[in-house]
Amino acid sequence: MGLDAVELIVMVEQEFAIRIADRDAARILTVGELCDHVVLCCMQSHGLAAPSATNIEQRISRILVQQLHIHPEQIHRAARFVDDLGLD
Repeated sequence: MGLDAVELIVMVEQEFAIRIADRDAARILTVGELCDHVVLCCMQSHGLAAPSATNIEQRISRILVQQLHIHPEQIHRAARFVDDLGLD
């Protein structure tokens, strides 16, 4: 996992007050997979106080735009971090 990927995971962990295990992070290839994993982590960590899946997707999109300097239109659930969004 490259430095950009590590920074992205750290930003997501901080945004949602969760921990994503390195082995799980290494298997996340798309925006949708990241969103789904964050939903799961939030449910485990925060229970009923967890944000909705829609809220999580919106916040992750904002992080991606800020971190990767990409247009929001490029972000969709099937977008691959390396191949489509240029994450190294």
